[in-house]
Amino acid sequence: MKSIKNKLIISFSILIIAISFVFGFISLRTVRTSVQEEAEKSLEISAVDAAQIIKSRNDINYTYLEGIASRDSIFDMEVDIDAKMEILKREVARDGRFLRIGVSDLEGNLYLSDSYGDGGQIVDITSRDYFHESKTGKRSMMNPTISVNPDDNGALIVAYYVPIYEDETISGVLVAVALEYREIYFL
Repeated sequence: MKSIKNKLIISFSILIIAISFVFGFISLRTVRTSVQEEAEKSLEISAVDAAQIIKSRNDINYTYLEGIASRDSIFDMEVDIDAKMEILKREVARDGRFLRIGVSDLEGNLYLSDSYGDGGQIVDITSRDYFHESKTGKRSMMNPTISVNPDDNGALIVAYYVPIYEDETISGVLVAVALEYREIYFL
């Protein structure tokens, strides 16, 4: 009798353990799936929120630059480029969000507050799509890229472009270069 009792105890114990393992496996799989789905939903919400913050930051930068572009001393093509560079240099020093700000004519000659303002260098931006977009009246932005300017020491930069209007006619493009990490940092 003792052996039947032991066999039944062992058999039921094995059955209970097997059922426990099956339920445990199903529970773990269900929990893992639920946690993964919740994490994906949360990540998606976070990505949408981050995109809205970045869009908002870019809109603030565009509005700021459009304000600069609307100044008489910037949009008036009769104003000497050296005078414009002095204004833009002061603006860069005062605000601090951009490394440099420049003015381009419609031929793609870019005069930047640092390279032109200090050394007389003119940058040809005719091959840049965002320059051509701004010439048509659109705000535009260069994707983050490693700067080729030796003064930036290989930093990751982004450039904003806004059209300059004089009497409702596009007369040039205002360009501003920022360090990309600053944009992310201030989010």
